[in-house]
Amino acid sequence: MLRRLYDWTMAKAADRRAEWWLALFAFVEASFFPIPPHPLLGLMCLAAPQKAVRFAIITTLASVAGGVFGYSIGHFLFASVGDQLLALLHLQDSFPYAACTLRGDAGFMAIVIKGATPIPFKLITITAGFIGMPMDNFLLDSII
Repeated sequence: MLRRLYDWTMAKAADRRAEWWLALFAFVEASFFPIPPHPLLGLMCLAAPQKAVRFAIITTLASVAGGVFGYSIGHFLFASVGDQLLALLHLQDSFPYAACTLRGDAGFMAIVIKGATPIPFKLITITAGFIGMPMDNFLLDSII
């Protein structure tokens, strides 16, 4: 199974629409998809190192846009969809901790540090929407 996933990812990295695939992966990973865009990003950067900054910008912008979608899930649909989504992704135990962290002064640091940790961004985005984190703070923190 892993070999098929690897082959599929390699095919996407070599595809002429690789940048669109990268944007799609970054968008959906930030809101509901369990697989991060990093393998695709890494392969694309190895294949075309001169475009690495471009790929990073695409990934960042698509991830922030996906984060807004995740925020919307938390803000508007948590009662009907959010609980099921957290259960499906096995994140229900992490949610209360994330909510407490984002409510406090550490919200900025939680979002920024998340980029350097294996914590799924979707957990942060859904939680931020659920607790009503100010959107301007959320966007700025996500871009950073």
